Amino acid sequence: MNKRKIGSLEVSPIGMGCMALSHGYGQIPEESYSIQAIQGAFDFGCNFFDTAEIYGAQDGGSTYDIVRRHLENSLKNLGTDYIDLYYLHRVDANFSTEEIAEAMGRLIKEGLIREWGISAVSAETLDMVNKITPVAAVQNIYNILERSCEEDVFP
Repeated sequence: MNKRKIGSLEVSPIGMGCMALSHGYGQIPEESYSIQAIQGAFDFGCNFFDTAEIYGAQDGGSTYDIVRRHLENSLKNLGTDYIDLYYLHRVDANFSTEEIAEAMGRLIKEGLIREWGISAVSAETLDMVNKITPVAAVQNIYNILERSCEEDVFP
């Protein structure tokens, strides 16, 4: 399978979202089926798997401390000591986006993540965070009905 660049990473052009393996889309499949599905995608050449944590109530502490706790939980669940691409899937109004970008930069320097991405982002927010810690990937809603990011984010 051909690869594409996301920041410093080389990934398959088609990724596998793993949300339906744990929740979200009807009945949750058996664990053995989920493992077979992931292994089958990997055998086909896929190396881009979205295994986002479901975020609940945030514990106290600094923005960095909160992000770090969630990252450590993901590292434990995935059985690894770093994550290639760590996404902020939703911006929480209770947290400063600037502080999140700073936390992501610190996690990159610490070697816990290689790149970071952000979802549901405007061009204005993207410009702001890129000045703090450059973003490698953007995951916005984009389909035949929702095309607003063509005007400001794509360029």
